[in-house]
Amino acid sequence: MGSIVEHYQEIHRTLEQQLFRALQDYLVEQGRLLPDGFDRSEVWQILDIACGTGQWVRDVANKFPDIEVVGLDINAEAIDIAHILTNTGRIENAAFMVGDMLRMMEIQDNSFDVVHARFLAPVVQTRLWPAVLQELLRVCRPGGKIIWTEATFPATNSPACFQWCELMQQALVQSGYTPIVTRYMERLLGDVSCCNIQRSETCIDISAETAFNKRIYRDAALLLSLIQPFLSHKNVASTEKIDRICREAIIDLYDDSFRGQWVLVTVTCEKRMSHKFPL
Repeated sequence: MGSIVEHYQEIHRTLEQQLFRALQDYLVEQGRLLPDGFDRSEVWQILDIACGTGQWVRDVANKFPDIEVVGLDINAEAIDIAHILTNTGRIENAAFMVGDMLRMMEIQDNSFDVVHARFLAPVVQTRLWPAVLQELLRVCRPGGKIIWTEATFPATNSPACFQWCELMQQALVQSGYTPIVTRYMERLLGDVSCCNIQRSETCIDISAETAFNKRIYRDAALLLSLIQPFLSHKNVASTEKIDRICREAIIDLYDDSFRGQWVLVTVTCEKRMSHKFPL
């Protein structure tokens, strides 16, 4: 196996390409691309942070053909794929660039009406949240909005899935990440002087036989298997225990009695008209 950093990146790619893609399709069908009540009357440019291969960008660009939607990601390969898919779909109001969300040197201050970010928790270490959010705020225009979405760990009737979630949280803490950042989103945004902070939640039924479960249960099982070496590396339990928990969780995912909910938390805020960045 390669380095644990490379393995962690592989986990995130699997999330982006498999689980989050299924989630994206579901949200499009439910009309939940953007928060309820989203006012687009003064929105002409949107930036999507850590866009991956750009599915959210393309979906929003298709829905709002008069808005320019730009995706940014540090992964040049993902951006190349985003360009190909966008050109194939002939989506003229979507664009992409390679860039680091910690220091978006390519983007001037106050450039975008909306800055959108989601599922950053797997790639942002706890100590870097203030720097990331300050940079999102910098490229947002005064009076513009930041829309930030993160996912909770699923709540299920499976003891094995519960144990797996506990092990994963321990491993993430050891790696310097924030396993349950949904608890702190408002505080983090308030600390960088955002205003009009509002929270909303989307509850997705992932129980057996639901439409969403049928889409993701195979990908979820793949992800459990993929994460096993990461958990072992962090010594959160013995290899035998981790293997047993993952096997039992996969069995539960396939069982007709499986019940669960997955909650997405979206926090929306505004950049103050008189916002000043710290020197």
